[in-house]
Amino acid sequence: MIDGTRPEIANFHGEPKQPRALSPVTSLHLLLLLKPSKLLTTTLRTILLQLFKMVRIKERYLLVNIVYPPDPAKAAKSNLPDFVLHHQPTIEKLTPGALIKGIRAEVASLYGDYGSGALMTCSVKYLSLATSTFILRCSRAHYQMLWSTLTFMDHVPVKDGRPCIFRVVRVSGTIRKAEEEAIRQAKRLILAAKEDTDSKLSLNSSLRNQEEMVLDINDVSSDEDMDDTDG
Repeated sequence: MIDGTRPEIANFHGEPKQPRALSPVTSLHLLLLLKPSKLLTTTLRTILLQLFKMVRIKERYLLVNIVYPPDPAKAAKSNLPDFVLHHQPTIEKLTPGALIKGIRAEVASLYGDYGSGALMTCSVKYLSLATSTFILRCSRAHYQMLWSTLTFMDHVPVKDGRPCIFRVVRVSGTIRKAEEEAIRQAKRLILAAKEDTDSKLSLNSSLRNQEEMVLDINDVSSDEDMDDTDG
């Protein structure tokens, strides 16, 4: 220490300690800090992208329909198709925040802290009140837990929410497939409603034609009666 040099650190056996090897991630950080060349930067970026692809988070997207059981008294009087009758619009002020809050409360009730932690990253990616459809995103390892939770939910998670059934109609690895199925269902709902409207219009027109025919027959019969009276 008198000459100002730093003494070597010895290990238990009195031998100088060898320098510790750096981890690959630390080495990459040091190389980036040293302002490497453009070629080296491109190479490092490629390596990092490959590493991220290897540890990509697997997710699942659940397409869910909110089905409202029809009232037996009203269903008997209604002429709507069953598909349209079950897929009614959600009139409650349901928001993505209220929906995910209700789902997480049901998860905590069924699975406790473990379920709450497993589905902590669950989120609502799409919500349509007109078609009563929404898409949920969660981790692939716990999508069955989320599915079972939706099975136990029996009402819209808002104040004075109507009784309903949450039916999972598709589980996919990408949101594109879930969106395609949602669009397919919306088209089917529109076509069913249009066919019902066309059938009602045709029925009304046929009834109107029958009434006109009855009026014509009555007019003809009254004219014949008048002719007989004159004769």
